[in-house]
Amino acid sequence: MQGTRGTILLVDDSEDIVDWVRLVLGRVGYTVLTAPDGARGLELTRRVRPQVVLLDMMMPEVDGLQYLDRLARECGPPLPAVVACSGFDAFEQLALERGARGFLRKPYEASELLAVVEAALHQSEAGTRALAINATRVPEVRVEADRAREALLAAAPLDDSGLRAQARDLVTWAVGYFGVRRAFVTALRARRLHVIAEAGGAPQFPEGCAMDPSVNFCPDVITAGARMVLGDSATHPVYAGHAAAAASRFYAGAPLVTPDHLALGTLCLEDTEPVPFHAEDLAVLAQFAANLGRQIHSLAGGLPVEPLFAAPKLFGAAALEVLLEAELRRAERDGTSLELGLVDLRDDKEGALEEIGFDLARLPERRHFAAAIDEAAGIALVMGDASSALVRRRVDAAIGAFTWRHPAIGAGAATFTGHTGALLEIPELTRTAREALALATRARDGKTHRLEVAHS
Repeated sequence: MQGTRGTILLVDDSEDIVDWVRLVLGRVGYTVLTAPDGARGLELTRRVRPQVVLLDMMMPEVDGLQYLDRLARECGPPLPAVVACSGFDAFEQLALERGARGFLRKPYEASELLAVVEAALHQSEAGTRALAINATRVPEVRVEADRAREALLAAAPLDDSGLRAQARDLVTWAVGYFGVRRAFVTALRARRLHVIAEAGGAPQFPEGCAMDPSVNFCPDVITAGARMVLGDSATHPVYAGHAAAAASRFYAGAPLVTPDHLALGTLCLEDTEPVPFHAEDLAVLAQFAANLGRQIHSLAGGLPVEPLFAAPKLFGAAALEVLLEAELRRAERDGTSLELGLVDLRDDKEGALEEIGFDLARLPERRHFAAAIDEAAGIALVMGDASSALVRRRVDAAIGAFTWRHPAIGAGAATFTGHTGALLEIPELTRTAREALALATRARDGKTHRLEVAHS
């Protein structure tokens, strides 16, 4: 929405916050631009020259502190008024020292946001008052969230076999997909961090244990109700001295949130060495963490649980779009390849799922590979982050892993090789893959038929 009151740049990787801020500020006449990380935020600042920047602190790659460090050097005058925004309070002093006009704690209200933006534009006292109200109100909100979390988790059977099986399948898959040493799911209850599921062999917090929260980064994620990425905790200006930094040099965590955004625990990744981690990786982590949060919320209310997996290593249909979106963005950014393979099976799909999941589980772990149920085609395979030839070989291997005992009517694939600036939407990719599957079904020659995706 184009406005006349001024141009505001929101640098934040949360789509929910982006949509809400656009609505609040656009409604009163501001032009709102957005960037999902600090690098693209700097690019927009240099090109568009917004009057105010609302800057998230915790983002993958270039975070809020790095944005502030680079702002004057890379953008030059006139510089915008920057308001730091975060659920991680430990960033406040460092952000102010680096030139931020104020620190707005999350979750902030519409009245606080409007007052702070107006004050940043006109240097009024209203912003100081709004920040003071925000600094008092948010801790009270967090106390209420603690009470609500305890009440909900007291009613939720965290030892439910279905929940644990889903969480265990997820962390096992996550170790391979993200290329990390370990992954785990936690819940914060009765001042202890309970490990619901773990993969990768973490001796300090095995599955089923309850640990001291102070020795892990997860409680900060839960308190903030926000994602955390530490590419290298040993050098991080806020977390280098944390008790968890010695064992977890890389950490990425997303909160398990209920439909009303109450954080119950985390889905997180760790490694003893730094790991490259991008915005699309964080989006996948956050989506699947939210799914587990909804499962726990349903269990607490005695409601049916919508599972994330249809069978071990085989996602349900709802996960397919999340994974495709992430891999398309990755291919576009890095110029790598993505292949969506679709397989239609001859025999009863319902009865084949368990065996297919078992066969997939025997495959070597692959970065950025996933298999899912596709409602129209049967089985969908997503593979990205490599050369076109390597992607194709890996998808063929996955198809072969389960079609040897479940003969396929046909297998078709759409291959997309990304180029910086390319624009491609999921429907275009899936339409091409379906055309290839239709070709394979007609041919019945046992080969996987492929079509390249044309894009502008």
